[in-house]
Order: sequence, then structure tokens, then C-alpha cells
Amino acid sequence: MSNIVIRKNEINNLALTLRERSQLVDPYYLFEFISNFSTTPLKRYASAQNQASVNIRYDLIVLSEQANPEGLDGEIRLMEGEWSYKVYESQEPTLEVSETTGRIIQHGIAIAI
Repeated sequence: MSNIVIRKNEINNLALTLRERSQLVDPYYLFEFISNFSTTPLKRYASAQNQASVNIRYDLIVLSEQANPEGLDGEIRLMEGEWSYKVYESQEPTLEVSETTGRIIQHGIAIAI
């Protein structure tokens, strides 16, 4: 479990360890964010690839928090607050959990500020 901070209206560089749990070669990662404060299920999705070089111990994921996101480009819109997140792996960029391997690579809490 890993906690992350997403700064609103900024490009966020996240250092995570996803590759070591992944079973795919050069996968795309689908991020599923679920609001912990909403009374009805509120979910947001973004797809991104590792931007770090192969010989580094961590994966660099770039998520851009913005008003009009294109989820397949690592862009997302989150309300301020606490979100639970899960990361899935897939061969292609997707915004659907059903199009991933179904394996949760990482999970944790994200704080949008």
C-alpha cells in the first residue's frame, strides 16, 4: 500500500514500484480513484505508462490534474479530498478495468490538494 499526493491543476510526478509486480512487458497502468467522501460511488480513471528509464528502481508515472482531462493521456480531474486508488496493468491504454489483466498491482490512498 502506498500513499500519494495529487496537486490540483499541476503535473504530478509519482514514484511508485509497479514494474516489480507487473506480469506484462512495458504495460500501461490504469489508475482507478474512488472518492472516500462521496455518499454515492464516485470514480475517476487515468491511464499512463512508466516514464523512468529501465535501470531505475522505481517507476515514474506522470498524472496531470486538470479541468478537461483526456484519461488515456495520464490526465485526470479529482475533487479535493481523500481518494482510494487501485492500479491495474494492461497491454493497451484503457479506461475500463474489464480491459486490464484484472490484477491489482498497487493500492493505497491519494490526497488531492
